[in-house]
Amino acid sequence: TTQTITNSDYGVLSVEGVVAQGSRAVTTEYLTPQLAISLSGPDLVLAGNPITYVITVSNTGTLDATNLVITNQLPVGAIHVSGGTLLTGNVVSFSVPGLAMGSSIQLELSVTADRAITNADYQVTSAEGVTAVGQISVTTSDGWKYYFPQVYHS
Repeated sequence: TTQTITNSDYGVLSVEGVVAQGSRAVTTEYLTPQLAISLSGPDLVLAGNPITYVITVSNTGTLDATNLVITNQLPVGAIHVSGGTLLTGNVVSFSVPGLAMGSSIQLELSVTADRAITNADYQVTSAEGVTAVGQISVTTSDGWKYYFPQVYHS
C-alpha cells in the first residue's frame, strides 16, 4: 500500500516582516507492507490423531515486511505437537526474518485433541507496526461416529 501526505499550506516569515507563501502543494508518498493471514485445517480427524494447520501469511504491500511474529492461541483441548515455539498460555509463536512484497509463506502447526476444537485466535505483526488478525476460524471434529443397531422382534 502506498500512503500519501500532501502539504499545501506552508510559508516563511522573515525578521523584517516579509511573508512568502508556498505556491504549490508538496506530496510525499511512503511505502508500507500490507499483511494478511489465514488458517486452514481438516474438518474431521480421529480422536488423538494429529490435526495439522497451515498458516499462510502474505504481503501485498509496496514494502518488504521485517521481523514478523506469527502467533496462534491454541483452543482449549488442543495439545501442541510440532511447529513453532510453545509459549506460556498455550500460545504458539513463529518468527520470520522477512517477507518480500508480493510474496507469501506457509507455516505448519500440529496439535492433538480428544474432542472437537475451534482454532480462531491467530495474527501476524511486523517490525513496521503492521498487524493482521485472522478472520476465519477452523473447527475440527473428532471422527468417532456411534451407530446403534436397531433390533426388531416379531
